[in-house]
Amino acid sequence: MILRLALACAPPDDPPLPTDPVAPEPPTLQLTSEVLDVPPGSPQHHATVAIRPDGVAIGAWRGRGRTDALRLADGRGEPLQLATLAPVNHPQVRATDDGYLVVATMDQARGLAGVAVAAGAREVYGAVILEAGLAALLPDLDVRGDQGLLVWGEPDGIHCVAFTGAFEDQRPAACPQADGVVYSVTARLGEGRTAFAWDALRADGFETVVAVDRGDGPVAEVLAAGSTVPGRPGVAVDDASGRHTVVWTASASDDDPVSAWLATYDPDGALQAGPLPLGHAPGAASVTWPTLAGPLDGQLLLAWVEGDALWLQLRDAATGEPVGEPLDAAADFDGAALRPSVDVAQPPDGGLIGIVSWETPIDGAVYDTDRTLHVRTFALLP
Repeated sequence: MILRLALACAPPDDPPLPTDPVAPEPPTLQLTSEVLDVPPGSPQHHATVAIRPDGVAIGAWRGRGRTDALRLADGRGEPLQLATLAPVNHPQVRATDDGYLVVATMDQARGLAGVAVAAGAREVYGAVILEAGLAALLPDLDVRGDQGLLVWGEPDGIHCVAFTGAFEDQRPAACPQADGVVYSVTARLGEGRTAFAWDALRADGFETVVAVDRGDGPVAEVLAAGSTVPGRPGVAVDDASGRHTVVWTASASDDDPVSAWLATYDPDGALQAGPLPLGHAPGAASVTWPTLAGPLDGQLLLAWVEGDALWLQLRDAATGEPVGEPLDAAADFDGAALRPSVDVAQPPDGGLIGIVSWETPIDGAVYDTDRTLHVRTFALLP
């Protein structure tokens, strides 16, 4: 006899229903240092900051009668005086692979001075008078490899000087044409192109313009006209895509709030995205002092002042849309934020590190420029 056992088997489970893929969490900006108050040897204003991939950062600002700087690392600072010049305004600093470059206008001589600094040896190369002008205003510079470009505005338009290394081999460079008295100008070097943004005072108010030069002459577009406030535009170039992005401010009248805007242009200079309003709650308060850094990995880092608060936010370099939530960079700081400066870099192991600075008025100050400088660092968490 053959005994057969029948094993009872449960019917198979129904296959799981398909589910929508879970979207990855957006990257998060996080503050990585306390607020560092720069010791006020004299009032500090017109500050600017830069950071290298190794995390060493530098800030430069105008003190009373000179330009000072502070070298920063891991949220700790040590004083570093760059140079004692005639009184200077509006220093600008850019990080290079082996050091920093700083430029400033000179009130006394009404000329333009450049100062190059080696970060490793903390050595001042020296001040160089590039050109005597009637009223050189709000200069800017950028470096790409060993090539650099210095730009500034005068009543007769925009002036450009190309250089190599530490302000060596100075030579005139192609510049866009500007109408009116140029108040401020920004330039960024890209692969095969240079992007410019400036504002100029005309009879009907301030005009803000963006232009790109691909070697065949600048193609310009007016962003805002008849504004009652300077645009103070900033611009960034994306080498990977050939795009450039610009931010600026505008106001229709003295009674209207100031608004800040962002627009992105394709490699041919045509509008790709925007204009998009900046702000944590656009329209609720004036949005001023927009600035941007990057792009890194297809993202731009923006900073702006909204009311008294200082905000940082990542934006997609292609669409201009927000990436993640904005970060209140001075939420634990008691005081109004003014004139921020921001820079980002990519460490060797990837990610993003950055530094932001801002100014606050001194209580009981006689002059509007009597301010104190504050800085802190941040990073992008995956």
